[in-house]
Amino acid sequence: MDQRSRDLLWGHPDFMTTPRTDGQWVAFGHVIQDEPVMAEGRIALDTGAYATGVLTAAVLGDGPPRFVTA
Repeated sequence: MDQRSRDLLWGHPDFMTTPRTDGQWVAFGHVIQDEPVMAEGRIALDTGAYATGVLTAAVLGDGPPRFVTA
């Protein structure tokens, strides 16, 4: 599916409300969380490293995603 340039930059307005059915994980940031949140095929990964000093990464591969925090 083609995406509008605006959606690529700012995200699609239905991103958080449209169920994912493809079995893939989508990691995203720009919305600071106290800790990473993983639900319904989405991973909110931004722990605000610039403000909190906590940098979080997701390890994706075989099995469920796991997090590494430094």
